[in-house]
Amino acid sequence: TASQGFFSGAEMISRKLKAVPKAGICYVNIWYHMYGRNVGNLYLWKRSSGAFTWQYPRLFYKSGDQGDQWLNATLDLYTTNYANSDFDVSIEAAFLYSANSDIAIDDISFSSGCVFADRNQCD
Repeated sequence: TASQGFFSGAEMISRKLKAVPKAGICYVNIWYHMYGRNVGNLYLWKRSSGAFTWQYPRLFYKSGDQGDQWLNATLDLYTTNYANSDFDVSIEAAFLYSANSDIAIDDISFSSGCVFADRNQCD
């Protein structure tokens, strides 16, 4: 039988980060909650200037029900390609729109070693 609902999605994009971290350590930390039968997928991408969409390194991927709990992910932003280009971080949720499931993101933070293109350090 077919599921009721339709596919939908949401995306959040960070401010642009400099290619070179202040202290050599730059990571993003997020809390996420994925619960329900049709919960879908959660992605974090490192989107670099000059790269095609299919070239974006995927930093994180989760799919399906992760239980009725908040989970944490901490991701190093300088372990992927395109280290010589400024970049942003994209958090993308793709899900089957349904009253029986949800994806939630909370408390997104960047370490103090991250340098935003419009500032000297993370704030």
